[in-house]
Amino acid sequence: MTDRQEEPTLKNKQFLKVGLLFCCVAVGLDFVVWYLSRHEYLAFLDIFTSIVLTNLLHLSGLQAIRDSNTIYLANSEWVVATECTGIFITTIFSSFILVYPSSVKAKCIALLTGIPFIFGANILRLFMMAWIDYLQPQYTKYFHDYVWQVLFIVMVVFMWLVFVDKVVTGESKVSVPS
Repeated sequence: MTDRQEEPTLKNKQFLKVGLLFCCVAVGLDFVVWYLSRHEYLAFLDIFTSIVLTNLLHLSGLQAIRDSNTIYLANSEWVVATECTGIFITTIFSSFILVYPSSVKAKCIALLTGIPFIFGANILRLFMMAWIDYLQPQYTKYFHDYVWQVLFIVMVVFMWLVFVDKVVTGESKVSVPS
């Protein structure tokens, strides 16, 4: 057998191994988040997200009243739960980064830049949702359930590709051959 014939088999096994590892890490992180939120250890994220969002809405001129993690808007009342904080999309992104074969430094760069970016994107999502709710409340559920879900999936895949292209590939270009 030549090297060309063996290569796809090795790559397929590597791909399968990384895919299974990704699933295990994602499920593990989701379990940790579920456990922590079930015991109210993540309630601070709900409240922090509510505070940031309410302040941004006030700055933009939209009336909103916050009571703990509940936000009262003109057309609706939102309870900002752990699922609304972007934590689950963060676990997916983190799983991508953690299982991808790269250095610890590259993983730290990706996580330290990616997680705040996801949080910011989530605040933007909620901010835009509040304006949609104010201007066209009949579209709020559609945007919440469909549009933003797809956008966040595309965003995380894009962020992972940027990580691979800029951080991991850039790291290998800088390395000095021995």
